[in-house]
Parts: sequence; C-alpha cells; structure tokens
Amino acid sequence: MIKVERCLVMLTPLEVQIAKFVGGQRQEQAAGRANQRDLDPAKARIAHELGAAGQMVVYKHFGRYWEPPINTFQRVDGNGLKVTTRGSEWDRAGWLPIPPDLPDRARVVMVTFTGGTTPQGGREFRIAGWITAQDGKAVGPPLALAGRRPTHCVPQDRLLPIDALLL
Repeated sequence: MIKVERCLVMLTPLEVQIAKFVGGQRQEQAAGRANQRDLDPAKARIAHELGAAGQMVVYKHFGRYWEPPINTFQRVDGNGLKVTTRGSEWDRAGWLPIPPDLPDRARVVMVTFTGGTTPQGGREFRIAGWITAQDGKAVGPPLALAGRRPTHCVPQDRLLPIDALLL
C-alpha cells in the first residue's frame, strides 16, 4: 500500500469567485447537451464550479498559470490532466472515478473540498493524489454505482503523491 501525502491548497476569495464564474459559464454551455438534460441545473452548476476550483487548485499548487477552458468539453486538458473534484462528505472519503473510455495516457488528479473556509471567503482544498488512467483501470473492473454508468473506482490509498506528477 502506498502512503499518500495529501496537500492542502487555499483558494483566495478572488480565486473562488473566478472558479464560480468559470463554473457558471460551463453550466450555460453544457445545459443544452443531451447528457445534461436530466440534471438539476443548480446541482450541475455547483459541480461545474467545484470542477473549475479543483483545476485551479492543481495549477496553483504547481505555480502554473491556469487558463480555464469554458466550452471545449474536453475530458483531458492540454497537459494531459483530468482533474476530478469532490465536495460532499461521502465523496471526500470515496474513490477516484476513472471512466473506461478515458485515454490510458491521461493523468487523473483527485481534489476534495475540505469544507474549510476563511472569514474573508477563501476555500480550502486537498489534493488527494494522482494516477494514470491506465494504472487506475488496472485496479479493478468498472462498477455501476448508484445507477450511474460503469466506471473504474480507485481507492485514495492507491494514488501517488501530487509532487510525483510532472507538469
């Protein structure tokens, strides 16, 4: 078993507002897509905001500029990263999902919102770690959980430390 060193990253109130704006723009672009029609728009918007915040967290950790994609609907960004962000208590303790059709070369990073905030409105996130899609798929067969499409589920203790990732 790999010991994972988790990394805390705090987003400033301005960074939180940028993530909310990007998430809102993503929701507007995605709202008409077939895979979004049955979703609660408010929950979908929160998911897009968390996703944007998670991407920002990873790039901030590495001291890199994050250019937020809005309407590209890409599963992997230009650096070969797929960032998955979880916000609920259940999700934070949960597994990193890796879709079977994600390219094997993708590097999948898990970020969780810890629930921590500052009086000024900043938010605390934890980078749980990362794994290549190929290695994540090898953990076990895809599982269909809670009526969702089958996906590979990687326990957090199988993730590599974020500082082992090269951007």
